Amino acid sequence: MKTREIYDAVDHISEEALLGSAAKLISAPAVLFVVRGMILAHTLPVAISRVDVAINQDMKALQPQRGVSPLFLGYMLRGAAPDLLNEVEVAGHGTRRLQTEKWINLPIPNLSPDEQASAVAELEEIERTADEATNLTAENSMQAFEGSVLRQAFAGEL
Repeated sequence: MKTREIYDAVDHISEEALLGSAAKLISAPAVLFVVRGMILAHTLPVAISRVDVAINQDMKALQPQRGVSPLFLGYMLRGAAPDLLNEVEVAGHGTRRLQTEKWINLPIPNLSPDEQASAVAELEEIERTADEATNLTAENSMQAFEGSVLRQAFAGEL
C-alpha cells in the first residue's frame, strides 16, 4: 500500500476464486492496514479502500461503524503508528507482525461526524503543507546538486 486511498489494485480476484476459497470481499469503504511483513520494521501502512477489495492474511480491514468516518479512523491509526510499531514482534524467520491484541483496543475519540470532518480537514491541510515543504526542499536540494556538478564539470574537476 503506497497510497492513502485504494481505487484499484495490480492483482484482482475472480468470482470463482472468492467462491472456492476462504477469501472474502470487503465492502468499501474500509480502513486497511498491514499487520505482517518486513515493512513493519519502520512503517505502518494505512489506506482507505474506495472499492471492494479482498486482502490476504498480512492485512486487516476495519469497516467503520455508522457515524465513524473512514478518513478519521485512518488518521487515528496513522497517529497511533509509533506506539503500534513499538508493539511489533519478530517471528522466528525474521518477519514482523502486529498481533491483534496490540491494536484491537486502541482508543478512538468519540467525536460527532462534524467534529470528525473538521479534524480530517485540518489534518489534510497539515499534510498538504508538509508535502509542499518536502517537495520544495527536494527541488532546492536537486538544484544545488546540479549546480555543484556543473561547476565542477566546467572547472575540469570531474
